[in-house]
Parts: sequence; structure tokens; C-alpha cells
Amino acid sequence: MKPRLPQATVLHHDTYDHGAEPAQRAAYDVLMNDFSRRNEMAADTWTARVINRIGTMKALRGRDRLSAAIRSLGFPLR
Repeated sequence: MKPRLPQATVLHHDTYDHGAEPAQRAAYDVLMNDFSRRNEMAADTWTARVINRIGTMKALRGRDRLSAAIRSLGFPLR
């Protein structure tokens, strides 16, 4: 079973507190490295894979224009 990020890393109530996030992400990278090795997946860390996937405008594949498209259809966003 694939490990998941700890709930404390992704769930925030009323305010976003990222103070513990670097340590939580580093611990998750260790878990994911073990998982990836066992399942013969890429050797990159989970953090590196996420950055590679969404680290550039091109990687967003148009998602950077999503809010403008939704507004143009008449749906207000906060």
C-alpha cells in the first residue's frame, strides 16, 4: 500500500501553518523512497517528482488559466 502524507501536513484549520512541513515532507520522502524501491519505480524523491510535475508553467498544461476560464463562463470565484 502506498504511503500517504500525514494528515497534519495537508489538513489545516483556519490558518495555514507550514512550520513543520519541511520535516514532514523529508520523512515522507524517506517512506516514498522505500516504497518506490520496493515497487521498482523512479529513484527520485516524492518532492522532486512533484516539483518536476508542476514546477513550470508548461507543466501546468493550461491549469494556470483555469480560474480565468471559469470566470469567463460566469462562475464567480472567491
